[in-house]
Amino acid sequence: MNVGLLALVGGSAAVVRRHTILRARSIAVQTAKTRIELLAALACGATSGSATSMNGVVETWSVAPLANGVRELSARVTFPTPAAASGEGEVLLRTRVAC
Repeated sequence: MNVGLLALVGGSAAVVRRHTILRARSIAVQTAKTRIELLAALACGATSGSATSMNGVVETWSVAPLANGVRELSARVTFPTPAAASGEGEVLLRTRVAC
């Protein structure tokens, strides 16, 4: 019986850990999406920057002019994950928009 309870607790911990990682990834995707929208609203030209939040989330972004009046927008968000996972996760969004 103890072995069964131990297996149940271990399985529950894995589910909670996975849920935590998925939630963090979802927030990172939304953060990157919002940054891309803000960059798209800027006037044409190159720019880049970064921001770090108190909870360890690091956001970097850039705008690179390309040929024919197009620019590439890039937003990367790195976020901490539970210690039993890989240590940190990352989301990268890129798109191209006309000036």
